[in-house]
Amino acid sequence: MSNTLTEPRQYRINNVELNWPKLVKPVNPFGELQWELQIATLDKAVAKEWTDNFLNVKHDEESGKYFVNLKRKATYKAKDSGTLENNTPVKVVDHNVNLIDATRLGNGSKGNVLLWQRPYENKAAKRKGISTILTGVQVTKFVVYEGAIGFEPVESEGTVTAQGEDFAPTGVESDEPVKVEKKKKGSAPK
Repeated sequence: MSNTLTEPRQYRINNVELNWPKLVKPVNPFGELQWELQIATLDKAVAKEWTDNFLNVKHDEESGKYFVNLKRKATYKAKDSGTLENNTPVKVVDHNVNLIDATRLGNGSKGNVLLWQRPYENKAAKRKGISTILTGVQVTKFVVYEGAIGFEPVESEGTVTAQGEDFAPTGVESDEPVKVEKKKKGSAPK
């Protein structure tokens, strides 16, 4: 592998762990909407291959995993007009290349990713490098995201719920719902 990229190319990475997928609706972590995905491996040789292919590989000492955070911006500046245009979303397909809904795609899923890479040079900023854009994901093992609510089961006291378990909020003596008043913006607490 050459230590430089002179022409744009597609780069496919097979059999990776998929984590933190945000592929349905763009997120805004740093002031710019983008789709995101983290790929991971435990194999040091695979991580070196990623580095050799211009990816910013990081290592998590605790898990032993090597990972790369990938993204695709939701908008781009059109070269001809300079206007901000909407980008196409990341395509997410199954093993048979059928489009799938990635809403419930969870950490630990497996698959292949397709990237678009191109060299860039910003003479004004005196910077050059390789731009990497996530374009597609093929899911070969779909792990369903089961959102955690942050609680474990505990003993309770009080009335019985529809599931047959005792439950009553502390300090509530009535069967009527308690109205929660919203604080007006800018008002002091009572």
